[in-house]
Amino acid sequence: MRDSKVITSNYTFATPENGTLTVTKRPVTISSKNFTYNYYDGITHKDTNDIADIEATGLVVDHIVTGVNFIGNRTVAGTTVNGNTFDRIVIKDSSEKDVTSNYDRTYSFGNFTITRRPITIVTPNYESVYNGNDQAYTFDPAHDYLKPGSTLGDDEYIAEATFAMHKDAGTYTNGNTVNTLKINSSMHFDATENYIISYENGTVTIYPRPITLRSGDATKVYDGDKLDNFTVTDITSGQTDKGYVNGEVFTYDFNGTNIVNVTDTKTGNNKFTVKDNATTGAKAGNYEVTLENGTLTVTPRNVKLTSGSATREYNGQPLDNTSVHPESYAATEKLLKELKFKKSDLKKGAF
Repeated sequence: MRDSKVITSNYTFATPENGTLTVTKRPVTISSKNFTYNYYDGITHKDTNDIADIEATGLVVDHIVTGVNFIGNRTVAGTTVNGNTFDRIVIKDSSEKDVTSNYDRTYSFGNFTITRRPITIVTPNYESVYNGNDQAYTFDPAHDYLKPGSTLGDDEYIAEATFAMHKDAGTYTNGNTVNTLKINSSMHFDATENYIISYENGTVTIYPRPITLRSGDATKVYDGDKLDNFTVTDITSGQTDKGYVNGEVFTYDFNGTNIVNVTDTKTGNNKFTVKDNATTGAKAGNYEVTLENGTLTVTPRNVKLTSGSATREYNGQPLDNTSVHPESYAATEKLLKELKFKKSDLKKGAF
């Protein structure tokens, strides 16, 4: 049109070519959040079908993600991918129209975790008497080792445990040997790794073994020589939880105990002490030792003494004879040295 005149006739038109309008798919990233279940209980768990556990980055305003169906699930403690069934996710606009095909979807999955359940094992006290062998509390499957408030999964139980061994008398912690406690399920699988296990340990008390040792008695008639007896008898031998075990014997020290004279005789004078014996393994600390001292007895010797005789004609002077003759006594010289006579102690023909 020129000067308000139509001039279309001045043109010829080729066949029209249509342009293209293209709407590309909108990229969107759909992510599942991390989900944690506290604590292991032996039951299979999964994230709930909750839209709040989905994050969608890149959606048009008022568009929403629906059809959430998490496939991440676990029974035992640990972590797995908190995934979603891809073909069930639907994106809708504000009018509830399915616009899923307008999006280029990328998925990013978080983790689904079941945490290990903390439990406390209470070990009981154990008492025994020293017996020369290693001793330990023995696991009892009927005993309830769980501290009140600690629980196991359904149909699970403590199947076994080994406790530390102790030999010598003393007080020890009744501890579980590392990695020997085992928790099983009724399906016979080992569930131990699903727990964080702590212990409140009782004590193991091994008491010293009572033993009564008695030194020997000895008796003799006085002969001027030493009397001793270095024998020791375990008078508790054969009694329950008493006396020596496993061939153990102390070293005995009489420290020169002996007597010579009748006046040395006293009840319990055969004194001695005991010491550890590395050869037999006997340790004084493993025994509650009672010592009973035997008695060394020297009895008087019956000696017949005859004084010497003498004869002379009267001369007004005293007559004496200081010789003494012991009868049936081998140690004549000792006796004669021990016996001293004074002339004034003697009378004619007798003492």
